[in-house]
Parts: sequence; C-alpha cells; structure tokens
Amino acid sequence: MTFFLFLLLAPSYWVAKFLLDNDSTGREPKKAVREAIIIGLLVLLLAGPANEIIARALGFASSEEALFIDISIQGLSYIFFFALSEELLKFIPMALHIYGKSYFNDVIDGVIYFALAGLAFGVFETFFYGLSYGGTGIVLLRLVFVLFLHAGTTAIAGYSFAKYTFGSHKAWQLAASFMAAVLLHTFYNLFISSGSMLVLIGMAISLFTSSMIFVLYYRATLQAQKANN
Repeated sequence: MTFFLFLLLAPSYWVAKFLLDNDSTGREPKKAVREAIIIGLLVLLLAGPANEIIARALGFASSEEALFIDISIQGLSYIFFFALSEELLKFIPMALHIYGKSYFNDVIDGVIYFALAGLAFGVFETFFYGLSYGGTGIVLLRLVFVLFLHAGTTAIAGYSFAKYTFGSHKAWQLAASFMAAVLLHTFYNLFISSGSMLVLIGMAISLFTSSMIFVLYYRATLQAQKANN
C-alpha cells in the first residue's frame, strides 16, 4: 500500500513543484496551495456517491456494473455523465473558493491552482482504483497514462476561468473550454473501457490532456511576461 502511494505521489510532487517553482508572477501562498489540494481530496469523496447515483438513475444496479457495459445509448450516457459529474465536482468548488482571492491575480494562477486540485483528485482516485481492481499492474498503467488526466482537464477549465475572470474570455469561451475538458474525459473513458485496440486511442487522449498542463502553463507565462514588458 505504501509503495503504491509512493509511485503516485513522487511524480505528482514533481509536477506540483515545477508549477510552483517556475511561476513567473511570484511565489504562491502555502496556505492557498494546501487549500487547493484539500479541495481536490474532498471532492473525490463526493465523486463515488455521485457516480453511484448516475448509474442507478440510468438503470444500472451499481456504478461497478456500469463500468463493464457494451456500447449503447445507456452506456454512453453513463460515460458522459460520469465525466461531467467529476469535472463539475472539481471545477465548481475550486472556482467558488479562488474567485476574489488576492493571490488569484493572473491567468497562470488558474492553471496552477486548478491543476493542483486535479492532481490531488487523480492521485487518490488512482490509488483506490488500484487497490480495488488490480494492484501494482493497474497502478503502473494508470501512473503512465492516467495520473495527470484529472489535472489536465481541470487545468483546461481553470485556465479559461482565469481568462474569463480577468476579462479576456467571454462566458461562451469558458463554457466551451469546460465542455472540451468533459469531452476529453468522456472519450478517454469510452476508449479505455473498449477492451480492444481502441484502448490505445484512450491512452493517447490521456497523454494529450496531461500535456495541456504544461502547454497552458507556458502560454500563461508568456502572457504574463508580455503584460509586464
């Protein structure tokens, strides 16, 4: 169990450290960083019950049954609403918490804080999933292809939320960015559960989504540097 957790925490710590140490707008308050991580952990506790409610509302006996389904309208609906509920659970509390805070003063903060919440969510979701469904092999597979998926989708929404907050994104752009994150999560779930070569597409989606943490971080850094020149 300790080994599992170390496998997940080590790379997550590196990503968090990279985001915080390379912030060109100044160091973030430690208390604010802790709060973002705590929010990610707290909403994870709500994700299980939410997914159970969605599964039962769509006619499944449980969320576990819904994980192993043939492709159908019912199954696709579960996959979509599963992704939607998790993205809403990560986004709304973080947005409500950070809005108006003195340290939330640049677009890069949207990437940093939302990614931290997503990291916390993803680390412990992967940990509990590995314990429940497959041990070390599953943890290693998800470590490579899934661990930063939640941080990536949340960073996409957080980046747009920050741009919306500071006036450079309109409401429709924020909504479009959020739905892009939901659809990436949806298609990842769809392909990764297909049990065929389509799994490779799911892995590619996860790697692409994870890379968005760094792409948006770099973009926000350039924007901050341009604004200061």
